[in-house]
Amino acid sequence: MALRYIPEGMSAELTKSRQTQPAVAAVDAGLEMRIWLNEGLPDAGCFMHKPGDPGIVYALAFLDGAGNRLAYGGSRASGILSLRKTGQLVVKDDSVALPEGIRALAVDRNFDRLLIATRCKERGEKCTQPSSWTLDLHSESAGRPTPLPKDMHTDGQWAAAIDPAGTTFVTAGWDKRVVVWKLHDWGAPVLLKTLDSNLGHLSPMLSAAIHPVTGEIATGTKDGTVLVWRESASGLWSATLLLDTRSSATTPSPIWALAYSPDGNRLIAGDDNGFLWICDINKDGTVSRCPQVSAHQGAVFAIKFGSNDTMATGGSDGLVYLWTGNPLDRRRLRLDGPSEEVMSIAISASGNLLAAGDTTGVIHFWALGLDGLIQHACSKMRRNLSWAEWKNFMGDDEYECTCPTLPPGRGVSVDKLSKNHQCQIGIGESYTRH
Repeated sequence: MALRYIPEGMSAELTKSRQTQPAVAAVDAGLEMRIWLNEGLPDAGCFMHKPGDPGIVYALAFLDGAGNRLAYGGSRASGILSLRKTGQLVVKDDSVALPEGIRALAVDRNFDRLLIATRCKERGEKCTQPSSWTLDLHSESAGRPTPLPKDMHTDGQWAAAIDPAGTTFVTAGWDKRVVVWKLHDWGAPVLLKTLDSNLGHLSPMLSAAIHPVTGEIATGTKDGTVLVWRESASGLWSATLLLDTRSSATTPSPIWALAYSPDGNRLIAGDDNGFLWICDINKDGTVSRCPQVSAHQGAVFAIKFGSNDTMATGGSDGLVYLWTGNPLDRRRLRLDGPSEEVMSIAISASGNLLAAGDTTGVIHFWALGLDGLIQHACSKMRRNLSWAEWKNFMGDDEYECTCPTLPPGRGVSVDKLSKNHQCQIGIGESYTRH
């Protein structure tokens, strides 16, 4: 994992030698790793695809564990892409047609069902289609989305969530309403409850998430609050204020994005001012603290968790970050590529592919495999960390070569190498002559 600690000076050397923008990873004094991606997949690069004219890409969702199918929802057109990686990423439009005007997509853990929420009825618009749909990803009817039995929203939807088992659906919208559906054994969704401002929110809802263990529903609003909705044993619902950002801002900061960590121990909220609010969830569902960290220069529009405690965010600054561990530690990869506002993000279950949709209708793809990142960085940098850099970023850990085909870095003698090192030594004495 030493790739994480390649320092800023290495990018400066590369810039000087190539007279171009840096093309590999660098870490600044704040332990922020940046990756400049100029070379395309599979070498940790950014691949771009525009599927016709979708308008703003508000939503993305991978439809299988391998990342071979991706649903996209645009303001004008939506669909499904087939992805194939054979030396490079090949993207083709699938024959599946999705409803127009999609605002949000959600898929369950087993990739059985896709929940689709559209902006139908938004601010008085007349509807020519239902506002909420499901798509069975395995049955014979796969490819034909089915509208939910009743249209319960009176204004446009902005958020959708589905529980890991794929049995509870949630939509939330501008009408200050949460609609909860339950999927019964016979496969037909049944309306469970409509939750409105009488229980809590007095502002339009922009985001929603379902706790992966308890099934509690979190919603974020235009006025900068997050509520958690719970159902009692008797079937009564109640709302609890989980987060109120209004005390830390002069004006309300809308909560555009919400996501629970896979273990349910953390809820992340992204606001209009570029902050992430990291709420630690106790076993009883209460919150011990919700500190904030600056993430983007502008609104945080998308938050998605991947495997191995990774998280991706996208924002109005046109940037995508891949975070590892606790976001408060600010260990993140900057994935360059988009130049416009990033509205949506998806990470494949394998963790090897990330997609982001922007306001121009372009979908950006990055390969995230660690081996690919290391190979890409080593091919550009052509050296390992110096001893001073290693001590600065890795402390007392035994020295290892990030690039095993290259000699140890500046100031590293043989006696400083780990016993099981894979460094290339014996090439003259280049690794000791500095």
